[in-house]
Amino acid sequence: HVHLNARKMTEQHIATLLLGYVTVEPLLFKFAGKHRMSNHFTIPLERSTLTAPLGKFLRLFEKGVVGSVVQLAESWYKYGSINLRPLIEGEGGARRKPLGTIEFRHMEGTDDVNRILTWINILLSLKKWAKNTPYDTAKATILALNTTSAYSEFIREIFGDVAKLLIGVDLQQEIE
Repeated sequence: HVHLNARKMTEQHIATLLLGYVTVEPLLFKFAGKHRMSNHFTIPLERSTLTAPLGKFLRLFEKGVVGSVVQLAESWYKYGSINLRPLIEGEGGARRKPLGTIEFRHMEGTDDVNRILTWINILLSLKKWAKNTPYDTAKATILALNTTSAYSEFIREIFGDVAKLLIGVDLQQEIE
């Protein structure tokens, strides 16, 4: 698993990252291996009970409520494909100093260094996009995807050079 440093990310950055993540989760599983979607230790967000708390967080964030990311992380399921608990917890539980990270659990263990580095670059690209894209802009772009059909452009905007590894003939079907 990969832990993405989120210590210097604001709630807006985290909200934008989660909004983007929800949209591209199927592509991340496609890269990691679709068989990982059925693994009990990396439950896809869309198949979990976490969509309700995530929706609540985004609604509160949009209303300007500060601090709701802590409530979201407290309600999070450790074995989700994306794990927010390390934002507020350390190794061994809540009593330890928080790691301040977001954990991505998609990839299985591998000794393929190129695959590992590519996965890290994919996740860093998502983080960079979230930090550089205002939440409202990200939301408007995502909501317009069905109308504009700019799926490839959206994926390139987020992932840059590594987008080619995520874009396929079934891209629209994957992220709708």
